[in-house]
Amino acid sequence: MILFKFVSLYIDACLHSPSMEWNPDYFKNKAAAHGEHVVSCVEHILASVDYPEIGYKRVTGLLQLHKAYGSGRLNRACKMALNAGIPSYTRIKNILKNNMDKALILYNESDSAQSHIPLHHNIRGASSYS
Repeated sequence: MILFKFVSLYIDACLHSPSMEWNPDYFKNKAAAHGEHVVSCVEHILASVDYPEIGYKRVTGLLQLHKAYGSGRLNRACKMALNAGIPSYTRIKNILKNNMDKALILYNESDSAQSHIPLHHNIRGASSYS
């Protein structure tokens, strides 16, 4: 009798667990709220694992990072990880933890604002060295 109750409770818990509704589309829809680069990282992570449950756990961790860092920063970190060719939970978490995504913003703003070469009448061009 006790064993039957335990098995019954276990089956009920399994049937109502969140993992029953987990599939790639579920996570892509969750990631879409945080940006297109987050969706790309989710797709890459899910495609790179042998067992879907492992990918689901990694993606869940990735999506939880928005609580600590915000959706904008998460999207920028995913963009950096994709550009580096290694979009993984660990890499993205390290990018956020070390504020590397903020450095990208500063670099892009300074790059578009002005050239790193100052304007001066005494600066020679490439033709002076041929």
